[in-house]
Parts: sequence; C-alpha cells; structure tokens
Amino acid sequence: SKAMASALSTTSKDELVFTISAMPAEARSKLAEAVADAAKQETGGGRGGDDVVIAASVFSDLQPTAIEEAENRAISLQQLSQVLNYIVEHCAKDAWTGARPDPKAKSGWGQVALTAKTVNLYDVAAKII
Repeated sequence: SKAMASALSTTSKDELVFTISAMPAEARSKLAEAVADAAKQETGGGRGGDDVVIAASVFSDLQPTAIEEAENRAISLQQLSQVLNYIVEHCAKDAWTGARPDPKAKSGWGQVALTAKTVNLYDVAAKII
C-alpha cells in the first residue's frame, strides 16, 4: 500500500532490522517469503528493484554497526523490550554461549550455555549490539 511504502521510505535499514528481529518467527518467515516473491516477480517497473534488494538484505544475519560516542546513545523502553524479546527467542534456539569464571579452566574462564535469565550486558554486546 502507499501508506506502507511511505512509512518504509522514512525508516532506516537498522530500524527495520531491529523491528523485524523482534517479530515472532512465523511473521518473519511470512515477510521473508513475501520479499522473496516480490524479488522474483520484479520486472523493472514501479515496484521492487533496488528497494526489494534492500528489503531482502534485512533478512540476512545481523551485522555489527559502529556507533561513534555510543556512551551518549540511549534506547527507548520499547527498544529495550525488543532486545529482551530477541534474547528470549534466540538464546536457546541459537545455542548462545558466554564466558564465565571457571576455576577448572586454565585461563580461569570457560564457555557455558546461556539462558535468557543468565545473559548479561557483555553477552548482549557480543551477540546483538
């Protein structure tokens, strides 16, 4: 629709990635299929083209983005909630591990399986930020 096209034209790729990553898996799958179908149907007129390629790239693995002066950045409660939802959905499914003190390890640190309840800021920085 024209309203959706207008809204998407003012939304950055990073905002789309963040919003899409917070969607339930089934919704993301349907959206990915729709984007793939649109790319296949691209005929060079009116719809698709570079926009379809950009939208399709949103579904690739999340890539880190450098943010200058990150200590001066903030996120909204809604964004924080989206991060939490992402952790809950992906931590077990993607078998996240994180470094934790381990007296048995030579270095004093070992990798352990994480749960949504044991993820800390360092884990979030390594996996999401």
